Amino acid sequence: MGERTTVLDVARISHYSSKDKLTFAVVNGHEHVIDFTLAELEARLDPRRFTRIHRGTIVNNTFVQELYPGVDGVLVRLKDEKKTELSVARDRVRELKERLGI
Repeated sequence: MGERTTVLDVARISHYSSKDKLTFAVVNGHEHVIDFTLAELEARLDPRRFTRIHRGTIVNNTFVQELYPGVDGVLVRLKDEKKTELSVARDRVRELKERLGI
C-alpha cells in the first residue's frame, strides 16, 4: 500500500483472486494487492495446499469448508469470517476434489 509493503503469512491466505487487472491475496476477508499474476502464483505455490478453481481464483485447500451445487455449477464455501463463496469452473471440479481427498 503506497510506499509500504505488508508481509503476509501464506498459511493465512484463504484465496487469491484477480479482477480489474490486479491480483489480490485475501486474509480474513481483507484484500491485499500483490505483484504476481495468478499464473505466476500457480507455478510458485505448493499444489498440495493451493488449487486453481477458476481462471480468476486460486484457493487455499485448508480453508475449504464445503462444496455444493449452485445455480451455475459447483460452489466452495470457505472457513473464513465471511463464509466466502467461490465459483468452481466445471473443468476444475475433479482436480479440486482429488486435492481435497474427496
